[in-house]
Amino acid sequence: MFLVLTILALFAVIVTPRLASGLLRNKLDAAADALHADLTFAHARAISTGLRHQLLVDSSTGDVLVLPVHPEEAAATGASTAQTTVLPALQDRIPDDVKVTGWNVYPLATGAQTNQATSAADGSPLVFYPEGTSDSAQIVLEDGAGNRRGVEVDGYTGDIRELSAEELAQR
Repeated sequence: MFLVLTILALFAVIVTPRLASGLLRNKLDAAADALHADLTFAHARAISTGLRHQLLVDSSTGDVLVLPVHPEEAAATGASTAQTTVLPALQDRIPDDVKVTGWNVYPLATGAQTNQATSAADGSPLVFYPEGTSDSAQIVLEDGAGNRRGVEVDGYTGDIRELSAEELAQR
């Protein structure tokens, strides 16, 4: 009986760290897949509605919002687009164990580069246009164990793809 308990305890000591690491990795994979789906939704929604859509990520809460942009309403009220209250087309959340560690947005309209290491809510939103284009962006997610996944948005085509391990190492 003592031998069986010893074997079970040894098994638990060996397996538990691997399970914990696997669970963190699964959360990172799920967060990256959800972010990819949110980006795809914002792109498709901009095309289907004929309105620009912004993707915003709040680094403090992990909230992901996709907001339609109504420039005619902002112009009529004299307010900027950011001050206009608009209901989100999508609300999502990044798990608490996963953080946005890289947010690089290259706005299509200005040609300027905005590098931001936290989130879009703290500065630059990622904008998708009705013509199928968007701002270019690279977004990197990281879990508590240091595992990273990244997504890139091609501004000219609106294509969304996962960054390779080599590309992540360069960021």
